[in-house]
Amino acid sequence: MNTLISALALGTAALSSAPTLAAPVVAAPAKPVDQLVALLLSEEALVRLGVRAFDVSFEREVSTDPALRATYARHAGLKGHVAGALRPAFVKALKKEIPALRREIRAIASNGLTATEIADSLVFFASPTGQKVRAKVYETMGNDPTKSPEAMRSAAMSAVMANMKPADYPALIAFGASSAASKMNTLNPRIAAASQAWSDRLVAKHGPRMRSLAAAAAKRYLKGKK
Repeated sequence: MNTLISALALGTAALSSAPTLAAPVVAAPAKPVDQLVALLLSEEALVRLGVRAFDVSFEREVSTDPALRATYARHAGLKGHVAGALRPAFVKALKKEIPALRREIRAIASNGLTATEIADSLVFFASPTGQKVRAKVYETMGNDPTKSPEAMRSAAMSAVMANMKPADYPALIAFGASSAASKMNTLNPRIAAASQAWSDRLVAKHGPRMRSLAAAAAKRYLKGKK
């Protein structure tokens, strides 16, 4: 779960700054900002990243807990059974909390960006180049969600730039030179803090139930083996 915190918190900040490259602040229209937030924080991408982080975290917890590792070693199918029982519950909890994360990020974006900057960001991230940026950022985070936020951000940015083709440069350069890109850069600390707080609430709210489900799944499995 702690790995997921880092991954999801970085996801919002990395996407808002990739590849980063001043007008007075005016409240942005509801529809464009909602579209932008939904684009950057799509349920599909967050769930895919969350499941990857869950799997990595689960394996890491097992490898660092001698007692748990020994128990799973004695019962070959137990680890897979517990992970299989937890994964759907985790996804359900994650989906339930995504709207709250979007509301947090929406408030930051709508108060920190002008209507024009919202529109420019939406156009870029919805473009073929912007889609490549979003996909590569999430892919890179999913490859190793145990990295520190700084290392993950660096890896994501390197992967994004390596994936760019000459045809992508005009859109990339244009957005990078816009006030939208520079403004989003300044919002990153607030986005990261809001994401971290959201993740902390997610763990506090659903962590105890996940632990109970794990214990119950293990008990059922072992009982069936007697």
